[in-house]
Parts: sequence; structure tokens; C-alpha cells
Amino acid sequence: MDKIMFNDKFRMTDAVIDRRKTMTRRKKAKYRVGQIVGIAQCYKKIIEEEYLPSQIETEVCRLVRANHKGCTNKMYVSGDHMPHHIKFTDCKQERLQDISDEDCLKEGVERRDDVITSQMESVIRYQVPGTCRMFATPQEAFAFLIDKVEGKGTWESNPTVYAYEFELIN
Repeated sequence: MDKIMFNDKFRMTDAVIDRRKTMTRRKKAKYRVGQIVGIAQCYKKIIEEEYLPSQIETEVCRLVRANHKGCTNKMYVSGDHMPHHIKFTDCKQERLQDISDEDCLKEGVERRDDVITSQMESVIRYQVPGTCRMFATPQEAFAFLIDKVEGKGTWESNPTVYAYEFELIN
């Protein structure tokens, strides 16, 4: 089974598992609608969650005891050993900067309704998980996120991307 990796520094893997992230943009067409893939996590993280289907529990525990390089690096995990999976439900091709505010939220940007200004006024702001930075619009937050994940200048270069929608299936 194939796997997909999400950025852990900005808590995107957790956002997928918590159903707060339901969309991802990729520069290449890697997946097809209807395809199911495992969400990559390192083996130690899987064990910490205390969620292992019985058919893979023995194998993952063996790999952890053997200090397999997948213990702390999800690049080396097998998609077959992943307890969480997503199913791709839609795909569209678009320019990166054509992302809608709604899609920014599906990408994991968080809306914050609890922000108070220095004038004691309540305002709506947007935040990238794992950071303290606040943004006035969802697109500003997403632009910050994509430049951190894909490299500085990605937003400005406005590449054509494949926008995949997905759902967590377990």
C-alpha cells in the first residue's frame, strides 16, 4: 500500500487524523480519485497512540524492539503498517494562488475567533498550527505555510498544483 506524508512541524499529520485537514496540494499528480493510502507516521508514534490493528501489532513491535530506522523517521515506514488511511475523493488542477479561503481551511489553516486586539476588540485571525503567527486572511496564513513546507518563494512563483480532497476512512 502507498503512503502519504504530511508535515509534522506544523502538525499537519495530526490535523488529518483529527479531520481538520481534508485537502492537500502537490506539484505532481501522484494519486487518483478513489485511491486509499496510509498516513505515514513513525513506528514509535503509532505505538504511543496505542492504536494498532492486531494484524500489524506484532510486526511493528518487532521493528521497534529492533530499533528499525522507521522507529523515529516516517520515511522508512511501510504503508501496510499504518493504522490511519485516507481515501482521495476529488482532484483539481489549479494555480497555487487560486486557492479559496474555504480551501485554505481544508488545508489545515485554523480560524481563531478568540483574538483580542490591544484596543480590547475581538477580531478573527488565522493561524498555522505549530506557530504563534496570526494572519488577517486564510490565504496569508496558507502562503506562509506553503513557503515553510515547500521552500521560500513557492507562493510567489505560483506553480500549477494538484489539489486533492480526501477523507479519513479509519
